[in-house]
Amino acid sequence: MRRLEDYIAILLVVAGAFAVVSLSTCKPAEASEIPQEVKAIIGEAIGQSDKEILAHCHALRNRGTLKGVYGLNNWHKHNTPKNVARVTKLWIQSGKEADFTKGCNHWLSDYDLTHYKPKLMAWRFKADYSVKVGSTTFYRL
Repeated sequence: MRRLEDYIAILLVVAGAFAVVSLSTCKPAEASEIPQEVKAIIGEAIGQSDKEILAHCHALRNRGTLKGVYGLNNWHKHNTPKNVARVTKLWIQSGKEADFTKGCNHWLSDYDLTHYKPKLMAWRFKADYSVKVGSTTFYRL
């Protein structure tokens, strides 16, 4: 007759094996399940701090359209459950709190400002307000 400890040990081994199999079958979220806005923010700002991502969320809400948002074409490179969960949380948060970008609706990263042709970014001089958050400048047009 087996002792209780033996049964517990067997149960732990089986539970551990089940956990390993379950985790090994995880895959990135299906594209159709992720809101377009979340995809766009993942593609635009996933390597940035939560505050920078939140600023992108506010600016995208202010913009009211995904037209011209490069991140929507780039998000799949960073489609992981962790990234989707993080950005989804911040997207929802941005709809519940005050907009600290004060109506900004466009943005350029420091990289953009130093590597792209000034002619392509001339619109920024028409902005009536801008704020810098981390490595990104946000503009209100």
